[in-house]
Amino acid sequence: MKDAYRPKKRNSGNRQRKSVILISAEGKNKTEKLYFDAFNGGNVNIRFTKGNETDPVHLANALVRDYKASELDPNLGDIAFCIVDEDLSPLQEQLIQRSESIIRKINGTMIVSNPCFEIWYICHYGYSTKQYASNQDVVNTLKKYVPDYEKGFPHMQEILAGSITDAITNAKRLEMYHEATTGNAKRYNCQSRTDVYIVIEVILKKNITKS
Repeated sequence: MKDAYRPKKRNSGNRQRKSVILISAEGKNKTEKLYFDAFNGGNVNIRFTKGNETDPVHLANALVRDYKASELDPNLGDIAFCIVDEDLSPLQEQLIQRSESIIRKINGTMIVSNPCFEIWYICHYGYSTKQYASNQDVVNTLKKYVPDYEKGFPHMQEILAGSITDAITNAKRLEMYHEATTGNAKRYNCQSRTDVYIVIEVILKKNITKS
């Protein structure tokens, strides 16, 4: 492939290094960055792209740019994720589809939540196929469990750590539900749903397999 990305060879000898998980997430709030940064350590090095991009296409371009600039290498366990909200928007879905073709250059993965990232948090408290009218509607539901929650709320990883296995199960159940009812769980009208469990499973697996 003409524009295929090939990482530079490194003379690292027997030196071991942590796998890098590079994340591109919306810059207008710190919700995703605060949450994932709390997983840093162990056998993974979680990094975030530079900049304050907000739309999927710019986030995807930033992911490819920083992945290449950092000379990351899938053979060393490095992996890239672009994390976006679908916002119940057909236009946003079109942008996400464009973004998927962009990050394919580095074998990156789109991680989509619909309507928004907080669906992942709600999955820690149970399984529900509730339909939401807006992102704020999701936040209002989350407040029933975390009354002080606002965008950028810190310590969510710590608060939710004890129920992460349940959250993964519930997120997968939502995906199967939409596949069964619509035939495609990746549409803007398939909500609530979240792909965040994919990133979490990668982190957990790397920490287990390298320990």
